[in-house]
Amino acid sequence: DLTRYHRAAESALASFLGCDDALLLSSRNRAIFSFVLNTLADQDILFVDETLGAAPILDAACVGGIPVVTYRNGYLDRLSRRHVSPVSTGERLFWVQGLHPELGVMAPLAEVERVARERGDRVVVDETFSLGLLGAQCAGVVDLLGLRGVPAAIVGGVGPALGVSGGVIAGSGHLCELIRLRSPAVHKEAPLSVGTAASIPVAIDLLRGLSGETERLQLLQIGRAHV
Repeated sequence: DLTRYHRAAESALASFLGCDDALLLSSRNRAIFSFVLNTLADQDILFVDETLGAAPILDAACVGGIPVVTYRNGYLDRLSRRHVSPVSTGERLFWVQGLHPELGVMAPLAEVERVARERGDRVVVDETFSLGLLGAQCAGVVDLLGLRGVPAAIVGGVGPALGVSGGVIAGSGHLCELIRLRSPAVHKEAPLSVGTAASIPVAIDLLRGLSGETERLQLLQIGRAHV
């Protein structure tokens, strides 16, 4: 069962990521699977950067039977017209990795948002590797580009940035409540320890107080060594 420490951690994460609400889960993978399996269906289409060859989002899509279309950054406008059809009965969702875990390249989130908006698609950002490093509040690529509140959701792991285990789904109150009601992971898995949950708001406050990139990198190195 969630304690007041877990609820405080979710509230702190929602504020940190510029969202109305947030769910705290045991890991990044659990967060990704919970989002995909409880918000998408087999008539929907998931667009994924072609360089994410072994990302957990692809495993989650496979388990859920969600069709995946890969795209190449810089060529978003060339997506096949058959994936833009207004008669499609399903949703179209762009999954964006804020900072590539292997290449260290920042995603062209502003361009993806523009294309998605023109097409009526949603955008979800995985900020696992950009949290704590980018943005005025250390809240990742969305924060850096001034797009707080624009993506439909932010999903990912908090370990690299906060030095603790855990994953997060942040978005609207409706989205988070939908996943709370549907996801077995929210109801059946053992929650993070009270100590871990209690440390999350403290770690967020510490990140927000850092003055420069060098301090952020030093703290991230310590946190990743701990994880």
